Amino acid sequence: MTTWHEANTAAWRQLIKPAPVVGRRRNWLELGSYEGSGAAWVVEQLGFDVTCVDIWHDPVVEAKFDAVAAASAGRITKVKGRTAAVLAQLCADGASFDTVYIDADHDASAVLTDAVLSWPLVPVGGYVIFDDYEWAHPNHKIGQLAPRVGIDAFVRAFLPQVTVLHKAGQVILQKRRANNHAR
Repeated sequence: MTTWHEANTAAWRQLIKPAPVVGRRRNWLELGSYEGSGAAWVVEQLGFDVTCVDIWHDPVVEAKFDAVAAASAGRITKVKGRTAAVLAQLCADGASFDTVYIDADHDASAVLTDAVLSWPLVPVGGYVIFDDYEWAHPNHKIGQLAPRVGIDAFVRAFLPQVTVLHKAGQVILQKRRANNHAR
């Protein structure tokens, strides 16, 4: 089981503190879940219910995820599909998530798309976490840009609405106000 999330848990513990809401559990949307070890940690250590979105091309990896989800006592929900389609449906359904974790695709344009489509799902006071900010894309010579490019573009465009809480291997944003120009 992979443990990539462990490098980030100290920042998560320190920064991800949603205000208590009586009668409602805290929820986390994870875009890109792989084997589910990060989602399991979020359930066990932060007390969130986690909705995981991934395409799970590898049946061995998907089986590992399914075992983790089964052990979560219903606290991890699996949604198999492409993030853009799933996010559009979640928006149409009026879903809301205290935290959105973006780690599905490692190309700048996909990261930016996931962030923009996720933004309406995050309430004021909620968080968006981007993974792989410092990751160098191995295919950069064939036109793919690293996540940093998409993350920086999102932060610049949405800066009036966010507070940057953390910027290292991950970028953690807190939504401080809603978009006043939404149609």
